[in-house]
Amino acid sequence: MSKVDSQMLVAASAAGADIYIRLLGGRPPDRGAVWFGRLTVLALGVATVPIAWPRESVFQTVFNAWGVLAAGLGPLLILRLLTRRTTGWGTLVGIVVGTVVAQGWM
Repeated sequence: MSKVDSQMLVAASAAGADIYIRLLGGRPPDRGAVWFGRLTVLALGVATVPIAWPRESVFQTVFNAWGVLAAGLGPLLILRLLTRRTTGWGTLVGIVVGTVVAQGWM
């Protein structure tokens, strides 16, 4: 549980820095930043329940997550090491296709 709450707080902090400050501009008031962080943690918690609920095992979920991560990023890393001609669109397509194929395979 300590790992989960730490990750949720980090995600809320990153969302606050990336969304609230960069997209909306400026520094939020302290009260607004606190509420934004709380709502982000709540949204993350609600979004993760359907993902975690139907699984037989937490370990299976972790294995699936690592498989999807490897399928999305592995081929891209190999191509980037072998050639310099990889474009931004090629990178995006490689990540999306690898992730979709890994999800479909499971």
